Amino acid sequence: IWNSIETQGGILSKGSQGSSSPDVLEITEIKNRDAVSSEKPLVLDFKENVKEGEEIYPFGYDSETGLWYPVGKADGNKTIIETLPVSDEEAFSGDSENPYPLIKKGMLTDSVKIYLKKITGIVDYPLFEFVELGNDVKSMKFKKIGANEIKKIKEADNIILFVHGIMGNTYTQPGILHSAQEQIKGFDWKNKKQKNVVLALNYESLHTVTEKTSEEFMLRLKQVGFPDEKKEGRNRILIAHSMGGLVSRFLLEQKEGNKYFDHFIQVGSPNNGSPLASLVMGAEYGITHALNFLVPKQYKFPLSMLMKFWGQINNTKDELATGSETAIKLSTEGKDPGIPYHVILGNLSFEGNEISAAAKESVAQSIAEQNRIKRLLTKVYKKGLDKILGDDGTHDGIVPVESMEKVLVTAAAQEWKIEPQSYNTYSHHFKYYTLEPGVNTIGKIIHKIITKK
Repeated sequence: IWNSIETQGGILSKGSQGSSSPDVLEITEIKNRDAVSSEKPLVLDFKENVKEGEEIYPFGYDSETGLWYPVGKADGNKTIIETLPVSDEEAFSGDSENPYPLIKKGMLTDSVKIYLKKITGIVDYPLFEFVELGNDVKSMKFKKIGANEIKKIKEADNIILFVHGIMGNTYTQPGILHSAQEQIKGFDWKNKKQKNVVLALNYESLHTVTEKTSEEFMLRLKQVGFPDEKKEGRNRILIAHSMGGLVSRFLLEQKEGNKYFDHFIQVGSPNNGSPLASLVMGAEYGITHALNFLVPKQYKFPLSMLMKFWGQINNTKDELATGSETAIKLSTEGKDPGIPYHVILGNLSFEGNEISAAAKESVAQSIAEQNRIKRLLTKVYKKGLDKILGDDGTHDGIVPVESMEKVLVTAAAQEWKIEPQSYNTYSHHFKYYTLEPGVNTIGKIIHKIITKK
């Protein structure tokens, strides 16, 4: 297993600090699996063998789906194992007695891999960064904001600020500007006649509730001297994905942050929660997704944070439940932001876009990834995750369109002066910024804003 991952360049092949191969221990010949639980965990104390900045995380491996998944957490020098993989003997003593009906013989290996992960370099979140776009997506650079960057922000003609959702960071999202440049006629963000600035906000999205994050967001805007007054010819655009859209709505509607922006583009946000989002954003799903499907640059932040907050991340997960207190508060307590809202509705049943075979294949791959994780969690954690969203496709794979549209209902009820505009597009929740339909929809909105056409 480890040799194959090393060959494939998977995320477990290197520590986050660039070390060569990870240090690995393996527990095998597991007996009496049910004796270990979150209430009665197996605790391994490594004492002085764990150095400062290192923690030891336990993972299981499912040979049928080919997925790594978490089986516990780290606590200083200790590794706490809260569940153990299902052995063949335990799972298949007889088909009629099999407590895991979805498991077929040979699916799970009877072992635990314990992985030494270096997670030094704690960052003071939320983190504002200045984005140098470069010539393509691969050459983008993210810089700390200093005096020179603050000067550029104040003098800018157009500013775009990207905000991520609960499952990641903004290190790939600005790449949509490169894609739009290639796909949309007349799109010219790199226009040398204009002073254009791109910023990114990364925030701790697992433990800190959205309203608190919006307050910290406001402080960062002030600290970097973000312009708080409208100016003729200047466009200040906020683009936020998924839960980042909820953070942004708190900022704009309840924290007086609307003075900092002229337009808000909300992408696939669960304005009334989601029956799947609240489960997907749980620790087991989040870590499994990060372990298996994110590239090193993407996983480095979410994986370490997921593991650190294992068992403590119900704060934001509960906020994403359908009809949550957060959803109610956003629907009833906000004020008219007074700026245009552009609400992107990802809809896998929408046929209004020209959809390439490559786009369909990419979405199918994302759905397959989700289904693999759902099958695994159903087996290991007995979580029934299948068909929660239904089969009609009026969702983006994570969030129902009806939930995304909730902000439109709120605006109508509160009689906002500027009616939000909605845009249906064919997209999976994690593909808005990379596939043609999402790139075209978002790119054309940006183009219309900055050209006034």
